[in-house]
Amino acid sequence: MVWLLPLLFGCNTIKPEPLPPYTLSDADSVIVLRGLYSAVKDLDEPGLRNLRAVRSNGGEVYLCGWLSWKNSRGGRTEQAFIGTLSAGRFSPRRVGKDDYSTGEILTECHERGLSIS
Repeated sequence: MVWLLPLLFGCNTIKPEPLPPYTLSDADSVIVLRGLYSAVKDLDEPGLRNLRAVRSNGGEVYLCGWLSWKNSRGGRTEQAFIGTLSAGRFSPRRVGKDDYSTGEILTECHERGLSIS
């Protein structure tokens, strides 16, 4: 029985191979911004920062970054986001709404090898 312990617990120590980085073009950035426009209403003067992307084995591009926009008080609001770029479309999976959701997004991005903080 003791010899089974390494087999049971050893599987948890194997890390998956990191996905290869994907370099976003200017056209990709425009596609990402358009996808975010459709998901987040009332964006005034939106901007993107610190975009990072990796390509999956299936060809999808996982992407993380920061979206900023002008808020109603004239300042800027910034939130992390995560989504996929595929076939010329960006599908936002999540956009942070508060510190908690932003933390979850940052963790998920980090797990995919995309450090944006």
